[in-house]
Amino acid sequence: MQNGMIQHWLPMGLTVAGCIGGFALAKSGSMRISTDERLPSEQIMASRVSPSDLEAGVADDFSKIAQLVDGDSLREQWESFGDDARGFIGRQRVLARWAAIDPEGGYEYFMEDWNTWISFLGEWALIDPQAATKRLISEKRAGTIASIAQAIVLRSPERCLELVAIWESTGQTYNWANGIVTIAFANWFADDREKALKMATVLSPEAKVEAMAGIAVAMARTNGASAIEWATALANPKQRDAAIAAVAVEIGRLNPDAAIPLLLEMDDPSHSEKSAALILEQMTKTDPSAAIDWAVRHFNEEVQVTGWSRDFLQKSFLNAGEAETIHAIASTSNEIVQANLISALSEPTLPYQIGEILKSVDSLSSLTIKTQMRLALLGRRTGVELDSAVAYIESLPEGEAIQEMWEAVFEARAKYGFESHSDLFWKTIDRAPIESQGQHIAKRLSDMVHSGSPETLGKLDSYREHPGYQAMASSVATAIADIDLNGAKDFIESLTDKNVRGQAASLVASKVPTESAAETFEWLQSIDLTEAAMKQATAWMLPTWARDNGIAASALVLELEPGPVRQEAITALISGSLMQDPIAALEWVEEIDDVERREKWRLRVESARAATERIGDQ
Repeated sequence: MQNGMIQHWLPMGLTVAGCIGGFALAKSGSMRISTDERLPSEQIMASRVSPSDLEAGVADDFSKIAQLVDGDSLREQWESFGDDARGFIGRQRVLARWAAIDPEGGYEYFMEDWNTWISFLGEWALIDPQAATKRLISEKRAGTIASIAQAIVLRSPERCLELVAIWESTGQTYNWANGIVTIAFANWFADDREKALKMATVLSPEAKVEAMAGIAVAMARTNGASAIEWATALANPKQRDAAIAAVAVEIGRLNPDAAIPLLLEMDDPSHSEKSAALILEQMTKTDPSAAIDWAVRHFNEEVQVTGWSRDFLQKSFLNAGEAETIHAIASTSNEIVQANLISALSEPTLPYQIGEILKSVDSLSSLTIKTQMRLALLGRRTGVELDSAVAYIESLPEGEAIQEMWEAVFEARAKYGFESHSDLFWKTIDRAPIESQGQHIAKRLSDMVHSGSPETLGKLDSYREHPGYQAMASSVATAIADIDLNGAKDFIESLTDKNVRGQAASLVASKVPTESAAETFEWLQSIDLTEAAMKQATAWMLPTWARDNGIAASALVLELEPGPVRQEAITALISGSLMQDPIAALEWVEEIDDVERREKWRLRVESARAATERIGDQ
């Protein structure tokens, strides 16, 4: 099925099934489609004022508007109207007149007010759809085109063919049509079945897929059995899937369970998943508890939870309430839905207090489910309610995945920060798994440096024997370098462990600006680093330096003593300069001692040189 109808105003940007999901009956039992949840501008266009509604209560004669012949007089007339019923009718007539005599002028004048501009474009498109549409396409305003096109085909479905021809003649991709073919053919079929079927045959293959969907939904609204028989008999796989998807979503409005066989009838499983998501969306709006129940019963290996349906499951939860969802999680054996509901439960925007939800979770019998839900909640909501999260964990008995919960808290801390909970952080950090404590402490120490805390170095020193000390010291060094490069150098020199000093020095070297590169490199050579640390620092620092100032970087490399560090510097120099100066880079390749490594770099430089020459020839 072609992904040709990504509607800017419909949920999820689905294809045919997504389009069908965005339409609702104008009133119960009606066959014609109208847009559901329209933008204000779309509502204005789709209910264009006619004399029968408002005009009866207005005494003014608007006949003079038809006599206006230029933009200035139309502008003056437009600005004279107020916001009452008379003004509304008058302005609609001005829009229509302006579109008839000076469409380009009106197009420019109304651009400052998007809603009015859309209304004006609707009037212009009714008079001259080709000119209006081409004007929009020239600015690539796909969403606006969709709004106008939908307004047109709702009133005159047969104009769909004209609009599609315009899009296709301009070479635009089909997704510019944004579902108008489906809307048009559903309404056209409702008005004139034979003509709609005949006209569908003249469409391009992509447009015909959407037309089949529109015809299918119109059929389903009068005779579901006939619609199923017709849709499943279509020979073209894409048209067949589109039609079945449309029928499934339509039937699913009234009987979601009856749609399941149709979901499994489609050739492409992704289409059935999208249709299932749309059925779930409809249920979420009217009966969120039923939506959860339906998902529990039907989402499995055949009908998977997709990103779209996961969103609606979460919306169902928010609408159904915490008690309903916790019950569903605890009572279902459907692990797919269970996992998605747990994910919903952990949304940071959830309008419930974490403590209250956790109390409900505690009542569950399964320790596995309790742990999953606790971890989800603590991991995503800790940044909002840290004190409550910590108090809750401390109240739990031993043996209930306590350490994993502390890790969830500190992972959340990495996202949300502990800046206003510093004492609590240091009080609880030892509860996190030892292997991850270092990264959390390193982040906290970095924050302390940036906030100017005088306690940073003392706190770091207290963790000298911690296995994560090297990461902590490196984090402090790079944070100091953000503020004062010389201060960072002094700090690194004070580190007594050679491995710790080397890691910190390498990280700081990778951040130095080009103008400080030569001085920093000399400093690296002076502070007694291990060979491995010196090679690492060289590999991180030299490429950027070579790109910015190849001559200075080359001069430094020339002064290095033969050995592993010089070899690392040569390859770093080549890496940084091969695009800017491939000839010089090729000369440096000859300085690589290892034959195999030299040939690999020669091939890379030759490739870069050829690419540079091609660019120069263009």
